[in-house]
Amino acid sequence: MYSLLLLALSATSSAALHHAPEQIHIAFGKTPDMVAVQWSTRGLERAEGGGPEGQQPRSFVYWGKDPTHLDQAAEGLSISFVDGGARKRQQQHHVVNMTGLEASTRYHYQVGDPAYGGLSHLYSFKTAADAVTLAADLPIRLAIYGDMGVDKNGSTVVGHLLEHMHGDPNYLDGVLHVGDFAYDMDERDGVQGDLFMRQIEPVAARLPYMTSMGNHEKSFPYAILMIQCLRALDMSQAYNFLHYSERFRIMPVSDGEVASANGPPAPNNWWYSFNIGPVHLVAVSTEIYDFGPYDYIPRQYQWLEKDLKEANANRTLAPWIIVHGHKPLYCSSPTPTQCDNWYRSQREGIPLRPEASATAEMRGEGIDASCLRGKGRKRKWGLEELFYTYGVDVYFCGHEHNSERLFDVVKGETGRRTSDMQGTTYIVTGAGGNREGVTPFLSQAPARVASRAEVWGYSILEVHNATHVYYEQRACDRGEGRDGKGRARDEVVDSVWLVQHAHGPFEGVMGMGSGDGALREKGRLAVA
Repeated sequence: MYSLLLLALSATSSAALHHAPEQIHIAFGKTPDMVAVQWSTRGLERAEGGGPEGQQPRSFVYWGKDPTHLDQAAEGLSISFVDGGARKRQQQHHVVNMTGLEASTRYHYQVGDPAYGGLSHLYSFKTAADAVTLAADLPIRLAIYGDMGVDKNGSTVVGHLLEHMHGDPNYLDGVLHVGDFAYDMDERDGVQGDLFMRQIEPVAARLPYMTSMGNHEKSFPYAILMIQCLRALDMSQAYNFLHYSERFRIMPVSDGEVASANGPPAPNNWWYSFNIGPVHLVAVSTEIYDFGPYDYIPRQYQWLEKDLKEANANRTLAPWIIVHGHKPLYCSSPTPTQCDNWYRSQREGIPLRPEASATAEMRGEGIDASCLRGKGRKRKWGLEELFYTYGVDVYFCGHEHNSERLFDVVKGETGRRTSDMQGTTYIVTGAGGNREGVTPFLSQAPARVASRAEVWGYSILEVHNATHVYYEQRACDRGEGRDGKGRARDEVVDSVWLVQHAHGPFEGVMGMGSGDGALREKGRLAVA
């Protein structure tokens, strides 16, 4: 009898262990009264103790203002996720929306299925401000970084963010991770992705963890990439950013769905937007310019133009427009010339044949942008044109493994301004830490560069009001720079106030079409 009891307890413990909620993370909703939460449970075959008739746990979240009394509940979706590797590892992703939340309010929550697999740890989060609570909530403070793995410096950044949060739970309002996760999420049949999601859970379960996709999410070996380029094939067929699309399903979708190698289409987390306080925050995909699907390029461009038009009409409530994506439009590493060449498609658009007019190529169909590099070809759907036309104030990105802040830039020219900028301010924050190392600067900084540093670290952006934001870059190298107590340093290596008294389109301020870079004053939309 005792042996049978141990066997039964062992089977129960195994099922509970495999179905316990993990990899919990939250995201802002489209409005302050909504927060989305996602988590994973491991999938089991019936013979392995997967529950009655192979049953999987249901997707419940329980929340409330009192941590001892979670009086609200909702059930969401459970999505079977199958990794694209040889083992076809399977898990369940659970997605639930918490709605009807009060602005600027701390809520406590747990996720899981009480009847099968149990509940998670108790976490808490604070909702975003609305128009009524905003003044008391300022500044809005975001941590921003890209290119963070589970080795080297990645856990150090997470540790420092936790230190800030333990000192003041309201210090940070959210995180922007601007591409390249885990290095890489698909490795070891998706085990690397699981490790990464567990690593960020202490932060991401408490702070909305907003994302944009990077090249390391494509799950497409460079050797195959070159073969595909030579064959002029669409490189969207392998994995198709599978882990990114499925592991971050909770971004506030703005434009339908995207194809997923997991089967049914996934909510479009490749580009989206939402407002937080006085900021209209926009995520874009820079990766479709290099890896496709190429018909997504005009689709994103058209969506972004419409979104920025609407954002300009709402500048009184959200005067700052901030865009984030993975690859730079401007940078100076390893050299300015290399940077300008590498990211020309993102900046100016993909090259088309001279005879292209209303053809399928103009619609973005059947194009392999990485294989079209001929001179004299017309370029279309570049991001800089939209940033310029609709007055994007700041663009954050990663990809280069360092930190670099540029002045206001249009067509490579700059007014070297940090006050009343006449072009978009570009900031590279790709220093989250990974096995590939820091990207060096191999030449003297051009005039458009304000500051740069070869360090691992992260950025902090504070939005104080309609006219002032404060930015700083913090270095937190794990090995060098330790203090006497063995802690990795966490020190400011760059900081600046960005001041914009009049938000709106830059058109006419710099000669975008002429290329002469001449600065011309233009009346812009004054902030009330």
